[in-house]
Amino acid sequence: MNRKRLVIIFLLGVLVCGLGCGISFAQFSSFDYAGKKIIGSENTESKTLTEEISSAGYIYIDDLRRYYDAEIVGDNTVPANEIVFDITYNPDLIDPQLGHDWHINDGENERAFDSYYIYGYRGDDIEYFFEIKDEILADIKEKKIGSYEMQDIVSVTVRLNPNNMNRLNYW
Repeated sequence: MNRKRLVIIFLLGVLVCGLGCGISFAQFSSFDYAGKKIIGSENTESKTLTEEISSAGYIYIDDLRRYYDAEIVGDNTVPANEIVFDITYNPDLIDPQLGHDWHINDGENERAFDSYYIYGYRGDDIEYFFEIKDEILADIKEKKIGSYEMQDIVSVTVRLNPNNMNRLNYW
């Protein structure tokens, strides 16, 4: 008799779980896409950073794919021994600085490539987590869900002398 009760309770549990999953799926499938949402301050500033480049080897720009509005242009006004980064950014999240590493060929005494990257994030992750959480919950109440992003860098334009464009590479 106890086994019969256990089987009945088990089957009722499976039925209730199935109903719960079905109701959840039906609710979730009725959601609309809210689109891309930039969370945080709309405050932006611009900054131009310049760094020297070596006369030989490749020029790498790290993490450029991360920025949606990244552009690399040849500019005759830029000296052949310089690279220029024009950055539009949110000062609440980042104070952009330009990092520069160079890598030397093994067994040789010349540079294999110069590597440039942007750093300086100074945001408060917990604060931004709660800003995003509030936006997500507000959208869920309206049966919407979106792509949420804290945007530290809005756009990057890298300017380089046209004579150096054939040396350029980025990850």
